[in-house]
Amino acid sequence: MAEGEEVESLIVNGYLPIATKAAIVSSLAPEYELECKRCGNKEPKFFSYDGSGHIACSGVDGRGCGGTVDDEPIETTRRAIMSAHASMSSKRDGFVVPDVTHKWACKVCGNKNPAYFTHDTRGGDVICNGKDGTGCGNVVEERHRHEGAAFRNFQDDKEDRNHHGPAADRLYSAAHNMRTELAGKSASAVRLRQTYEQVELGLSNLGKDEKRTRIGYKDQHKKKASNRIKSAVLGLSLHPSISDRAHELFASLRDEREAIHRFDLVLAACTIQAAEEAAKFDLSASKTAPDNKPVLKATRRSELLKGPLAAAKRARHSGPELRVGKGWIAQLDDLQDDVRG
Repeated sequence: MAEGEEVESLIVNGYLPIATKAAIVSSLAPEYELECKRCGNKEPKFFSYDGSGHIACSGVDGRGCGGTVDDEPIETTRRAIMSAHASMSSKRDGFVVPDVTHKWACKVCGNKNPAYFTHDTRGGDVICNGKDGTGCGNVVEERHRHEGAAFRNFQDDKEDRNHHGPAADRLYSAAHNMRTELAGKSASAVRLRQTYEQVELGLSNLGKDEKRTRIGYKDQHKKKASNRIKSAVLGLSLHPSISDRAHELFASLRDEREAIHRFDLVLAACTIQAAEEAAKFDLSASKTAPDNKPVLKATRRSELLKGPLAAAKRARHSGPELRVGKGWIAQLDDLQDDVRG
């Protein structure tokens, strides 16, 4: 496969491949499955983009149909999501997006794609995987702070050894990030936790317009969307960074609107938008990647051997005397200097 061929296959005429798009829709919003209006074809291999970006159908058997696929609900939802994300990305309810985020750049290969960096939680090292993910190995940061639980919890553990909850998430409200977690697995502990969550849900909108959607309910909606998107991305073998980006897009729309209609369609549109952005990023990175082939520089020895004096000297010698030694090169170098003088 030629260099960049695999990356370019992720983008077709500036759009996400129809097969990937159809798989995401079937996984998250099957009621909006891509289907030809004329012949009822649902096979993505018989779909193709036309010049205007619409999906055309070539028939069930590929012999020709002339129909189109109605993906307007998905595209309309994508436009609404990006509009909401543009207006909500600077500041969210109760949580200001930090000016400094984790962005790394490898000095060896020039990789800046966050999807191709691995965080070693044991040693705290951030390791570069290369521009195309094939491997680089350069450590761009050491002793990186771990923003998570200090200990892992297993099903057989009797108690939680952690003394603090997860790090604050900018996609959630301050009420969600600052709430108190109640541990315990007994029946009474579960009932107490449920009661506490109901109280927190009511207090999340304290002092605000009662007609607006409660902040706690929006946080629950975001959590549900995150789980659905992660499950779909994992099932389709897509990169985990796509689920993070899709969750960010959904959180922006959820913060802006009081109600989310057609929840499954919104999840599919967020995931498609995230996958297309990731594919375009990989394509642009592959086109701007520098040529890593070593530059061969001519040595003094090779320059002398290619010169006219060397050719004339070879013509006057034959047999074993043709062997080039240090003395032969030194004598040739002296002759070269005499000619220049």
